[in-house]
Amino acid sequence: MLILTVMAEQKGIIKLKGKIDGHSTYYHSPTGKWIIRRNGIRTREMLMQKKCFARVREHMSEFGVASRIGKSIRRVLQHMGKGYTESYISGKLTSSILQIIQSRDGEKGQRQLEPGTGILLKDYALNDALRIHSKMLYSNAIEIVSNRDAVNIDLTIKQQSAPSGATHYGVKLIAGGISDWQYNEGYSEQYDLRHVYAISTLPELAITSDLITSVNLQLPPAIPNDAGIALAIGVCYYQKVNGKLHELSEKYGEIIGVY
Repeated sequence: MLILTVMAEQKGIIKLKGKIDGHSTYYHSPTGKWIIRRNGIRTREMLMQKKCFARVREHMSEFGVASRIGKSIRRVLQHMGKGYTESYISGKLTSSILQIIQSRDGEKGQRQLEPGTGILLKDYALNDALRIHSKMLYSNAIEIVSNRDAVNIDLTIKQQSAPSGATHYGVKLIAGGISDWQYNEGYSEQYDLRHVYAISTLPELAITSDLITSVNLQLPPAIPNDAGIALAIGVCYYQKVNGKLHELSEKYGEIIGVY
């Protein structure tokens, strides 16, 4: 015998909030209907204690580390201003960092990222539709000062193309501390580096001009050895009208690297 079960639908205009007898309501936008469904039987206690959920707990732990590192990086990026990142940068960063963590050796659930073992997220586009390398030839040389209180950048940009109407471009460079670097059982933020950052906004240049410069970004206080440093670049285009520069909507951002 074939038994078909149809999910309940709300027909009236009664507004509900919360749960009723283990059931909750939600709006299903594709169909434009309010749906009632039974909540899952898994509880937090089951997930955190039962042996059968061991793999789930391991994944949760590493996902948590990736989320915290991603959040720390976004704290740095927010100082660049709006428009340099795509709307789903949070999930994109977390996914990329999680893949790096899962590629490392160590016990599942406790794998971590160690500072000084290589550059993470090198040349990482903040918006896949607006990549810096699609508009210019761009290279850099990075030096992290030994006591980690400054970053020196040798930057070269040669324009290849530009958005329609653009007459000038501007460049921002930013460096900032990342506290949430490693796995910690019973996590608490080891360092408060939310306000440790430095930003340099370079003078606007005509589209026909190349940029060759050296920039020093000071980071007081120094970044601890077991924390990270994120370095990013942003490029904004302008149109000059009646002697004034007007910012265009297209902005290009990239993480140079996480150290």
